[in-house]
This record gives sequence, C-alpha cells and structure tokens, in this order.
Amino acid sequence: MKNDNDKWLESLRESLDGFEVEPRPGIWDSIERDAAAARRRPTLTVVWRAVAAAACLALVVGAYFLMSNPDNGNVAPRVSPVITKTETSATPASAGIVTPAELIADSHDHTPRPRAEAVMAMTDDAPLVSIDEEPVLVFMLFVQGGQSMLATTKDRSQRSLMVNSLGRKWELTFTSLVVFGGAFFASFPLFYSTSFGGAYWLWMLILFTFVVQAVSYKYRSKDGNVYGTDVYDIMLTINGIVAPVLLGVAVAMLFFGGEFTIAKNNILGPQAAAISQWSGLHGLEAILSLKNLSLGFTVLFLSRVLASLYFINNINDNYMRRKQKKELLINSVIFVPLFLIFISILLTSPGVKLHDDGTMVWEDYKYATNLIGMWWVLATLVIGVVSVLFGILKTLLTSDFNKGIWFSGIGTALVVLALFWTVGNSGTAYYPSLIDVNNSLTIHNSSSSEFTLKAMSIVSLLIPFVIAYIVYVWRALDKVKITRHEIENTSKDEKY
Repeated sequence: MKNDNDKWLESLRESLDGFEVEPRPGIWDSIERDAAAARRRPTLTVVWRAVAAAACLALVVGAYFLMSNPDNGNVAPRVSPVITKTETSATPASAGIVTPAELIADSHDHTPRPRAEAVMAMTDDAPLVSIDEEPVLVFMLFVQGGQSMLATTKDRSQRSLMVNSLGRKWELTFTSLVVFGGAFFASFPLFYSTSFGGAYWLWMLILFTFVVQAVSYKYRSKDGNVYGTDVYDIMLTINGIVAPVLLGVAVAMLFFGGEFTIAKNNILGPQAAAISQWSGLHGLEAILSLKNLSLGFTVLFLSRVLASLYFINNINDNYMRRKQKKELLINSVIFVPLFLIFISILLTSPGVKLHDDGTMVWEDYKYATNLIGMWWVLATLVIGVVSVLFGILKTLLTSDFNKGIWFSGIGTALVVLALFWTVGNSGTAYYPSLIDVNNSLTIHNSSSSEFTLKAMSIVSLLIPFVIAYIVYVWRALDKVKITRHEIENTSKDEKY
C-alpha cells in the first residue's frame, strides 16, 4: 500500500511539473485597492477622532455659554402678534409678557398687543434663519434621479453599475432629509407642527418612498432574495420618480401656500389635537396644484440631470459615459424649460406682506419685488443658474470632461439658497395660508425662543466639521472609479 501511495505521489509531481495558472484579470488591481484601503484606515480614524473631539468641545463651550446666561429663562419668543390676541384675564403686571399660550390664540382677532410695535420693528432687521440642509438635500437628490433612470435600460450589468454607484451615497440623502426636518423642528416649531403634523398624508407618502428605497438597497443583491433584483429595481425607480416630485410639491407650499388655519381652539376640535387645522385631504390637495407640480417636476428632471453628471464622474465605463451624455442632453432639454416656467410662475405670483399693525395682505409680484430689492440674492441666483448651465454644457461639448457634477451641484445649492432668501425677508410670509391670510407663518411668529436660537447657533458651529468629514469620505470612496469588472467580482455581501 505504501509503495502504491509513493507511486501516486510521484506521478502527481510529474504531472504538475511546469504547471502554471494565469491569475484572473483584475486580481492585482483588487489587491492594490485593498492595500490602499488598509493604508487609509488609520487616517480615517484620526480624522473621525478629531471631528468627535471638536464636537465635544463645541458642545461643552455652548453649554457653558447657555448656562451662564442669567436671562435665558425670561427670554420671550420672537413672535409677531399676527395670529394672536390679548387674553382678557391678563393683569396689568403681565400685559407686557407674551406667553406661548397667548401666541396661539384666536387667529381672527388681530387686536395689537402692548408689545406689537416692538416686535414688528424686528421684522425687517432680524436676520433670516436659513436651513443649511435644504441646499444639500436638493443636491443629493441626484441619487433619486439616478434611480429613476434604471428603467432606461434592460441590461442587468448596466443597472448593477448604476445601483452600486448610487449605493455609496444614498444614505447621505436620507440623512439630509432627517436633518432638514430636525432643523425645522428646532428653529421653527410652529411650522413643523403645521406642515409635518398637519399635511401628514403628503409627508407620509414621502417617508414611504424613502423606506422603500432603504429596503431595496439593503436586500437587492443579498442571498435569500426570492423576488430577484428586478422587483427591487422597480422599488428604487418608484422612489426615484415619486420622492423628488412630492418633495418639490412640499417645498412649493412655502411660496404658494397651503389650506390651513392656526388657532388655539383648534386643539379642542374633534378631528385632530393640533394647533393647525387642514382641509380634509391633509396635504394631498397640494399635489393637485399646477403651481406646486411645476416645482415638483422641475426638481425631478434636475435630479436626473445631476444623476447623469454624477454617473459620468463616478463610473469608469465608455459605454455608460456615452449613454449618460445622451440622457443628460434629453433631461436638460426638459429641465431648462420647466425651470423657466417655475421661475415665471413664482415671479408673477402674489405673496403675503406683513404690515406694521400686525395684519397680512396679499401683494402682487411680491417675490419679484423682493428679488429686485435684494441685489445679493439676485446675484446668487444668477451665479447659481450660470454654474448649473456651465456644468451641463461643458460636459456635453467636451469629450473627457467629468467634473460637471461639481459645477452644477454647487450652482443648484446657490439657486436653492436664493429662492429661500426670497421668502421670509422684507416682511414676507414664508408659508401663506390660502384659507385665512392672517394665519400665514412668518419668521417671527413661528420661530423658537431666543434661547433656543442661540443654542442652535452654537450647535451649528459643528456643521463645517461635519461637511469636512463628508467631503473626506466622499473622496475616499471615489478615489477608485467603479468598473464592470469590479462589480462582477464583488461578493453579494459587499455590493448593492
């Protein structure tokens, strides 16, 4: 038996003598990427620790500042008397103090408060509290735009390229949406209650589409997926089309208004325990407005334009680059007229003006007047539009240019900022009521107390650190462009 084994081993050695195996293509590139990633991990850890330390320091300093302010507990909310009335039971000693209960009184009584003139004097001089996450959110909608384009091809390998390219960034969009809502909750609690709590059917639809998106990325390529990738691709497409349109409709109500009233006695109503009262559709009626839909479809095709620019930048594939240039041309031809239509509607629409006596009236061409009267806002809008067009045209006309996403992305953020600056400033209501104009929301009748706004200002010091970290992670993820070979040789647990 031993001799037989020796003969078998000797025969095996002879047969394997000179035998060579050609490594599979791309194996060395894969090894180099893994080695590079391993070398980058310590640096990433150091950056994360630095960001965490800075955050802790800022919070400690902010807490000390707030706790050391002896007047914090007596700061009255920065609210106008537009939707309030004086309580008949108020004593002369308390007449000068505006309490939250008084702020949300009967909206149909506009009797000026003792402090009305002082509060109204703040309207034009107070700084506009901007929501920094809104421009980021609109820019990050390129993820939804890319998902909406999955239906443009039946090639599974192309879909995998697109999904895995977007899969590296989709969580940033979801996070931006959550932070956007949280920032509004802290800065403008009455708006949060009115919009998110009143128009809840609209926001529930938006939330549903994002839940569908999260599930799809999680399980699309995983073992045990009995439905196949096509089902999850359809779910991603639904999110890609519906979410931008509905978000555009929700944002459009900041300009064109909603069907709500705000009064303290609403909370006693039989339908809902809420300060704001909406029509029976609770926000769904906004979808039927052509003005709102003009912004909704503008946002949809803007997201598709940004998606094509992102794919050209992120995917290293000649066929995909040629295909996305065609998609970029088609979507740009649709997007530009839609944007011009929305801007025309906005500048010719009336806005709500807040008068010194606390009353509100509709004023023709209010947004156009604001834009002309604030040259820096107009300049920001023009620069943003030019930047978006430059990114598109440069990509279409130059064969090897792939940086268009950054020009158009920054331009998009500037345009969004300019549009938000147009409302709220110059005594303009940023959330008009279509039922009772005097129920419209302004910066001062819906913002938090001075104490809360100071706290938010201190917390906002962390934003540059967060943005810096996001930029660093983005660059690390995109250092190596996605290829077909990479997707084909990636395990199911590591790809979307």
